[in-house]
Amino acid sequence: MPTDQNSLLLQRIPILNGVFAAIVYLTTIAPTISHTDSGELAAVAYTGGISHPTGYPLFTILGWLWSRIEVVAPALQLNFLCLL
Repeated sequence: MPTDQNSLLLQRIPILNGVFAAIVYLTTIAPTISHTDSGELAAVAYTGGISHPTGYPLFTILGWLWSRIEVVAPALQLNFLCLL
């Protein structure tokens, strides 16, 4: 019987790790634009523009769609998209 319990625990470890990482991310999330490229990438995702190469096209498209759901400030909302 202990092998079944160990197997169940091993199956739940990825979920627990994801929940833990999400909690840490949510407690340290930036409410506005931070350093490096985040300002440019947030502006491009919000406006549907084109960023510098490589451009992150999937993030731009998903960010544009995600930012159409206006819940909080756009920068904070795009940070929530990064969590997902």
